[in-house]
Amino acid sequence: CRIKLFPKVREFIRSFKRNIRLFSLRVNLIVSSFYLEEKRMVLKKEWRNSDATRKEIMPALLNNQGGYICVFDTETTGLDDYAKIIQFSAVRYKIEDDFTLTECDYFNTYINPKEPLSDVITEITGITDEILKDKPTEELVAPYIISYMNGCNLWSAYNQSFDLKKLEGMCKRTNIEFAQKPSLDVLIMARELFLIKHVGLVPVCII
Repeated sequence: CRIKLFPKVREFIRSFKRNIRLFSLRVNLIVSSFYLEEKRMVLKKEWRNSDATRKEIMPALLNNQGGYICVFDTETTGLDDYAKIIQFSAVRYKIEDDFTLTECDYFNTYINPKEPLSDVITEITGITDEILKDKPTEELVAPYIISYMNGCNLWSAYNQSFDLKKLEGMCKRTNIEFAQKPSLDVLIMARELFLIKHVGLVPVCII
């Protein structure tokens, strides 16, 4: 089902687009300073994990110009390995030649986990048992979620290891193949750009 995205998801998307623009700027800086040893040293000091960034994030963007990236987020029943997804939200963007992102469409759905939510999860997510009681189960929506994501060249999320693990668990329970696409973690990008370890969505959007 397609409904208006929650503020948290919009906040996540703004954060991602901000980081992409800044990374695009840094790509240009690196290219323009390729022959200038002094500037290369300055750039090197700006990156905390320069090797990891250059080998993973930048090539992923450069190799997929003109392709599509799926920026997604999940809400779950908890943090443990067996937690289920109760909301999946994603936006598909086209990666333009200048690394700007053009929004194409979005996908958003609640999922009935067939188990009661804890008070903590309801407080964190704003999602209640009442909201989920008439929503489809993961058996019904999992194929649509994976099909939507597979329509993109790249995936991206904030602290993506958590979301990817929950998607993989959903696929195992519903007997759907989970073939992860190349993925970018916005959390790593934020740590690179702002040089601090703990970077939440709100501070990143404000900076």
